[in-house]
Amino acid sequence: MNKTELKEKQKWEYGKKVNVSLYKIQEFCMLNENNVCVAFSGGADSTVLLDLVCKVWKKILNNPCELTVIYANTSNEFEKMQEFARNQVKRMEEKYEISINFKVVRSNRTFYDVVKNEGYPVVSKKVARMVRSCREFFNNSNINYEEVSNNLDEGIKSAEYLRKLKIPDGVICYLTGITSTNKECMSWKLPKKWRKLIVAPFNITEKCCDILKKEPLKLLEKETKKGVFVGTMAVDSKAREESYLKTGCIIFNKRDKKCVPMSFWLNQDKMQYLVQNKLDLAPMYGEIKKNEKEEYYFTGEQHTGCKLCLFGCHLEKNPNRIQRLKYTEPNTYNFALRKLEDRGLGYADVMNYIGIKYK
Repeated sequence: MNKTELKEKQKWEYGKKVNVSLYKIQEFCMLNENNVCVAFSGGADSTVLLDLVCKVWKKILNNPCELTVIYANTSNEFEKMQEFARNQVKRMEEKYEISINFKVVRSNRTFYDVVKNEGYPVVSKKVARMVRSCREFFNNSNINYEEVSNNLDEGIKSAEYLRKLKIPDGVICYLTGITSTNKECMSWKLPKKWRKLIVAPFNITEKCCDILKKEPLKLLEKETKKGVFVGTMAVDSKAREESYLKTGCIIFNKRDKKCVPMSFWLNQDKMQYLVQNKLDLAPMYGEIKKNEKEEYYFTGEQHTGCKLCLFGCHLEKNPNRIQRLKYTEPNTYNFALRKLEDRGLGYADVMNYIGIKYK
């Protein structure tokens, strides 16, 4: 699928999107002989997903089997989220008169452990990945970043200079935007403003989601051999858009069995579904209202993923997600700002370095 086709799908009327998603869910259930599970975080997207899957399970398949719903406790959710998720599952059981097996999975590591031993999730997953790779190279070689930092902005000439120093092709691409075949690849060039992270006095990582959420989910999927439903949308990020363009709604092979039936939805479709189906929201969202453009919005948090994740925080208006914790979860706020040596996360120094307000 190409971007034009995706844009056309995103323009479909709301009712058509719902029907296509229901069909994709049914198709995936049949491909897996109903041996499926739902990844459920308690957030708005996965609440819509759970309702859609339950609807198919009961009304289309009339399936008497138990539906498995998996909640990944990352140690970084809002305080009331797991309780809400458990209660939401009970409400779905009653609404659709089905049996649901609610499983909580957790990594043997915590967010604190990841920050302390791997690094901080800052800017974006893509930037963090590039920075981590560059830092690992310079930390483990005889070349200092400062020695090459003034020779990175002359395209192929810069790439050739770095090759003579035996710097890996991947790192060269991140620093110059030039691939091993001398093609320009600006989408994988580390922006100039974030090069300072290569020499930051703290580590950077994009691995926290993999360690805390994806790995325990994958272990359970491998153990049970279940296909998994995930409530992501292409509009969420560039990475999710690229993934959807490659695979569509269903991935079904020996290694992966995954369905993302809402990938072509827009945020307003999700909001409309929540309103029309009168679905309960986690308390941190507040209420759903309409603005002057007749667009739905949450009066509280707009997203309820990992509350202490700094990805995208530099783009938020004040009060940003960390500042808001001062009032919603003051203990978490204080824990975040406290230094690592004082059993905190050390966010004050990190946010100062990046230029994000926290007071």
